[in-house]
Amino acid sequence: FPVTILIAYTPTNTTQTGVTWSIVSGAVKASIDSSTGVLTVKSGAFNNSVTIQATSTANPSITATKIVSVTYNSGT
Repeated sequence: FPVTILIAYTPTNTTQTGVTWSIVSGAVKASIDSSTGVLTVKSGAFNNSVTIQATSTANPSITATKIVSVTYNSGT
């Protein structure tokens, strides 16, 4: 299932808002669109973690990472 990962910029009025998304670890369990941040979890990812990273396109030395835990919620 796809999930869109969003990023918040500080300060909020910055003009340098471009990022490139990537998977740091767990690429066998998920993929991410490098330009949109759409994370797609692959089959068999339940109870695993994926570490994603956003890298500034204006200054590649600026990065942010996030660990995403994959769980499934059975709806009623």
